[in-house]
Amino acid sequence: MKSNSSLPSLTEKQEFDIVELAKQQRNSLGSDDAPIANDLLLLLEKKHITLVQYPIEDNGTRSFGAMFLTTKDADIDFNFIGLNTNDYYDKQIFSIAHELYHYAKKDQWHISRDDEDKSGDFTELLADKFAAEFILPLHTFKKIVVSEFDKSELFDLQLSTILRFIARIHCTWWLPYKSIVRRLLEAGSINLEIYNRLYQIEERRPDGEYYKIGLTTNEHDFKMLNDITRKVGTGAADLEILVRNYEDGIISESQLADDLLLFGKNPEDFGVAFEIDEEDAAELNELFAEGAKNGC
Repeated sequence: MKSNSSLPSLTEKQEFDIVELAKQQRNSLGSDDAPIANDLLLLLEKKHITLVQYPIEDNGTRSFGAMFLTTKDADIDFNFIGLNTNDYYDKQIFSIAHELYHYAKKDQWHISRDDEDKSGDFTELLADKFAAEFILPLHTFKKIVVSEFDKSELFDLQLSTILRFIARIHCTWWLPYKSIVRRLLEAGSINLEIYNRLYQIEERRPDGEYYKIGLTTNEHDFKMLNDITRKVGTGAADLEILVRNYEDGIISESQLADDLLLFGKNPEDFGVAFEIDEEDAAELNELFAEGAKNGC
């Protein structure tokens, strides 16, 4: 999202629909006013959405953020979210929530590019709005503001005071900095002038004011949220399916080895031992050695 002098506006009905849709998805975890970002992977598992994580380097054009894909086989829907882990962890969380919008709207497929200007794509704006509402509902945020400051309007506060508040929200709710700034404007707590001043801050600059405040607020969580994880993997349940497919004779030893290698794993990690001859053993050793050399 880019800073601008005005924010895209939704109709009252569109606002209501987004709030209701986010509430429905949050209620899948039995949660309304509590932080939910840490439970996102559990939610995906409950909804049978396979998360595939892989770091994709920025090629200098339009970087890949995440994607959603649904396919059908024998009248069974298979849903996938592909996540670029070559990004900050809090943005990865936001990207997953963004793709949940496309899942909830029953889109067949969608690709989100992190650095594109979304001002001309209303669907993407709705998905971002949903993601923010899903992670931190606006009505909950308003209650937090009033509880903190005994008022909803923060126009007379020093910028450093607002930054300390944002850091606490950031570390508790795992919503990215710029999304919290947008929430403050949507809540009517700041005006456009303050919004633009906050939005222009380089929040991940280690020697910057906000980064120092974040470390003081909660060093462990703040560092985690600002870490580029570059994780390769998928859910444990999905890897278990691969192993069981082998044990049930659905896939071969080589297929299991190849599939697990994509996620930096090997059959022995799951207690699976192949009864193979020396020639096959040499081929597998070569396969795993090649995967290790390529950073899998």
